Amino acid sequence: LGETIIGRVALERQIFVCEDLAKEPQEDLVGRAEGLQSCFALPLIAKGNVVGVMYLGRRSAFHPNQEWLDFFEALAGQAAMAIESIKAFEDLQRSNFELALAYSRTIEGWSHALDLRGRETKDHTFRVTDVTLCLARLAGMNNVEIMHVKHGALLHDIGKMGIPDAILLKEDYLTKDEWD
Repeated sequence: LGETIIGRVALERQIFVCEDLAKEPQEDLVGRAEGLQSCFALPLIAKGNVVGVMYLGRRSAFHPNQEWLDFFEALAGQAAMAIESIKAFEDLQRSNFELALAYSRTIEGWSHALDLRGRETKDHTFRVTDVTLCLARLAGMNNVEIMHVKHGALLHDIGKMGIPDAILLKEDYLTKDEWD
């Protein structure tokens, strides 16, 4: 920041207007590389933060009037808002993905805890889930539908969580009261 025209614009948060780059002491790598004669740069500010710099250059002389500069500022404002919207949308997508991942891991944890309650049923839920997912794919379900089916398969025995071990793990026939 501050070492080039673009960096200076970002640092100072001020418009930069240069009608003759040859007279500009500040290093302008973009302008010199492109053979520009004049350039204009504005900081893109959204929610008080610099999110970029809009840089326009011309290979010929250009003397902007106030109407052109106002339009340039309006365009920069719209660009800054668009960038901020994209960043917010990406953050929301990332949060949604992380939430969905946490949800899936929680369900998998519950099903694993269920499997640990029964000696004979170890890994039963995961076997049921594998078979169910194969059937869901064969049925032509899309990825979102398959994810819902997976959650359902993982939770197919969730009702066992509320059954006392004395009943759930009983090796003999259940009494009528135990069934109730």
